[in-house]
Amino acid sequence: MQAMRIKKTIDNSREIRIKIPEDFADKVEIIVFPLETEESSEEEFNLLTLNCAFEDDESEDKIWERYLTSEGSK
Repeated sequence: MQAMRIKKTIDNSREIRIKIPEDFADKVEIIVFPLETEESSEEEFNLLTLNCAFEDDESEDKIWERYLTSEGSK
């Protein structure tokens, strides 16, 4: 899985622009977290993403179920 982590300052229009590398897929998922300080710790980021991983998402559950029961996971 490819991933990008980018810290951006929001301008007056409250919009951000992100350049996606050409070798990325044509569809991406964007998750935005508030950044309280410039030096947000790696641990804080990991905790935030861990909290998101446990939210109920039926479509994501189906993907994991398919992955975990496939021949490729053995």
